[in-house]
Amino acid sequence: MNNEVIVLVGDKFENFATLQQGVKTYSMLQLVVQSDQIPEHGIVVGQGVDLQRLRETIRLSGREGFRVEPEGVADCHHDEAHRQLAHKQYGHNVLVTSPERIDEISFGAKLQIHDDCAELADHVTGQHIQGMVFVEAARQLMLCVTEKYVLDEPARLSSYFVLNEMRTTFLAFAFPIETGCIFTLTDYKRKTNGPIKASCVSEFSQAGQVVARVEIDFAAYPKSQLLHKEHELATAALARYRNMQVAERSAAEAA
Repeated sequence: MNNEVIVLVGDKFENFATLQQGVKTYSMLQLVVQSDQIPEHGIVVGQGVDLQRLRETIRLSGREGFRVEPEGVADCHHDEAHRQLAHKQYGHNVLVTSPERIDEISFGAKLQIHDDCAELADHVTGQHIQGMVFVEAARQLMLCVTEKYVLDEPARLSSYFVLNEMRTTFLAFAFPIETGCIFTLTDYKRKTNGPIKASCVSEFSQAGQVVARVEIDFAAYPKSQLLHKEHELATAALARYRNMQVAERSAAEAA
């Protein structure tokens, strides 16, 4: 009986599972648990896994003794409160677990990709995780930390966030294995009854190596302040567009 640990990834990472020993996709795991060949395998959860689906597969197979590691891995895709902090309508589009405070300015979380997330909906090639996953994960971390730890209670889930600048550095290829995230609030200013302006950096690490770093300069505005400003800017943009169309038609007729 083989007792080695399986690294489990989503079906979107089939190339990784096919080419790497000891790695299986979710669909491959279904065949394994039905075959009665390796009932004592442990499972290390990688990227692309729906934990509820995994637990149901194990339950229906009668293999409740399977070890799932790391123990207590958070099911962020089916946590409605966390989904709201990440500003997502659908749980499968949540990319990070709920951040936990490390110190006054630093917070820890984990990358947790769902196979059905928008970032994997197209153009999944090779064995690595696409860079845009980390960009969106960093944006979600910024939202979650600010909503959970920075905003006052009345402003939570009722503020508008504005991204002013993002700077991304990819330091190494990242693969669909366990990935830690450290979020640091590097600058922070709060105006009385006004916006919060801040800067942050998110670092993503695998097996002790930093694979991506995303810096974000952002602001969080009371919704009442930004709604009026947004309407003014939208009206001005539409007016400029219409004027440009008129000018282009006039130039074409003159030619």
